[in-house]
Amino acid sequence: MNVFFLYDLPLGISFLIFTGIFATISILSVLALRPIIKRNWGGGSFNDEISYFLSTIGVFYGIMFGLQAAAVWKSYQDVSDRVSNESSAIAALYRDISEFPKESADQLKQKLGDYTYYVIHYAWPLHRKGIVKTKGTHYLNLFQKSLYEMEPTTPADIALYSEAIKQFNNLIELRRARMTSVGTGIPMVLWIFSISGALITIVLASLFYIDNLKLHILLNSLIGLTLGSVMFIMVMMDRPFRGELAIGPDSYESVYSDLMVGHVPQMEE
Repeated sequence: MNVFFLYDLPLGISFLIFTGIFATISILSVLALRPIIKRNWGGGSFNDEISYFLSTIGVFYGIMFGLQAAAVWKSYQDVSDRVSNESSAIAALYRDISEFPKESADQLKQKLGDYTYYVIHYAWPLHRKGIVKTKGTHYLNLFQKSLYEMEPTTPADIALYSEAIKQFNNLIELRRARMTSVGTGIPMVLWIFSISGALITIVLASLFYIDNLKLHILLNSLIGLTLGSVMFIMVMMDRPFRGELAIGPDSYESVYSDLMVGHVPQMEE
């Protein structure tokens, strides 16, 4: 959903904008429809019929809306798992290459440290802007070149080298999954359905005729606030790397600070 400017605002401001829009629509809907209902349908004469249609639509819309909210949450959790798994793969690979002969180990640890540092301080800020392409591939290519130049001889070295290759391939797959997740989100057609359903629900609730206008406005506003709040959470979590609810590089920072002690980054311009 193209509301990316909301991700750059403080969370509280974004929430007020979202809920304010839906509450305002709810109030205006009551004020606009109330005279029409009173003039053409005699006030609350058809409240029972409206209640039936509102309940029917509410059931179907509620189910679909709930499924979409669950899908957004699951997608957010999946991306969080991918990020955690990638950082774990970096840690496992770092431990493997630490057992190589010192010269090769130092070279590989430096390059893997450079990649991790780049992800934390360069790639992640780009992800927060929705930018997928980074120079991470370049740093992994440097690491791969050094790794593939090794020629282990003893059975123990060969076994360790094979495990390092396996972990490296796993890291490549997990990084690709993270990169793919940067721009993913719920399809626009589902957002259209959600917003349309919310508006229909608000309008149907406005068709009720309650003698006390202030009470009607209050009740309809609460419906709008509820729909707006759920929609707000869905939008904020639809893009896992953006906004104040974004997934951060905490797991990478933990690996970097715990394992790569003393690493001095050698970043290329």
